Amino acid sequence: MTAARAEDNVKALQTAALAMLVGCAGAPAYAQGLFVRRAEVPQCPAIALQTGLVATIQVTVTVKKGAVTDATVLTGTASARFFQRLALANIRTWEFEGGVDTTFITTFIYELTDTLTEVPENPRVELKLPFHVRVVGSRTKPDVISVPAPIRPPNRESMPPCS
Repeated sequence: MTAARAEDNVKALQTAALAMLVGCAGAPAYAQGLFVRRAEVPQCPAIALQTGLVATIQVTVTVKKGAVTDATVLTGTASARFFQRLALANIRTWEFEGGVDTTFITTFIYELTDTLTEVPENPRVELKLPFHVRVVGSRTKPDVISVPAPIRPPNRESMPPCS
């Protein structure tokens, strides 16, 4: 048997084993056939678009009877604190089919493209729910005053005389 054929057989067995686990109460979350029936579109914080912040956040999610009952940040990159509130709020909008009870870990990735835009644009959102959310935005150009206000000399008539 060739190495490629043996690898194909292993993959087939893994797929079959995963298929047998789907729907089993003790199976890991990824094998329980979790289907999100409702979820709001995640947002990218405006501060991230203006300052160039990016982050990756892993969240432990607990689901009871198809509804999210708890979402807790497990890990995050240094700037994750600017994104946590939005990620957790988004997760709490998720509803699952079949009244499932489970706990799993999901990952939110907030990225920026190399493109600078004049005004904020809607970010590109990639959802592989419930395990992966990727939000890719374009950084906005900072507000720059192109014509500064003129500097006027002080009104010398209203100033007290020097002694």
